[in-house]
Amino acid sequence: MDALISEKIRSEKGFLGDANGGAESGRIDLSKCNKLQFEVQLAAGVATTCSLNLRQHDAPSAGNSADLVSTVPHYKKTDAETSFTRVDANVAAVSELDTVAGTVLVEVYKEDLQDGYRYVSLQVANPGAARIVSVSAHLDAKEKPAYQVEL
Repeated sequence: MDALISEKIRSEKGFLGDANGGAESGRIDLSKCNKLQFEVQLAAGVATTCSLNLRQHDAPSAGNSADLVSTVPHYKKTDAETSFTRVDANVAAVSELDTVAGTVLVEVYKEDLQDGYRYVSLQVANPGAARIVSVSAHLDAKEKPAYQVEL
């Protein structure tokens, strides 16, 4: 029997709402995962900017935090496009989606974290005007169901 998708990939909602004033997803624990992917859905905005920032943390709340740079490129797609475009630049600059609706995919590997850090979050900087944003995290779990483990 094959595992359910929910057993292979864990999904967590980061936040859904107006990012005006800035917003940050919940902290995701990477200790039982190999990698995660943030999926950012942006509604169209008027005179807004799209700026994302990965953060690493040493505690589920409070504690120490620092900027995080992913070792893999991110991908973006406006709603008008039919495929994603690879972007090798820092994830913070996604100017192609400043005012149009679209999606950004950002992956983080466990190895990207500095020693002592095990939590990751994604910040959406203040867009300067109302902008609805949805962030979800999809995690690749290390611990698979027992019936999938080869002996």
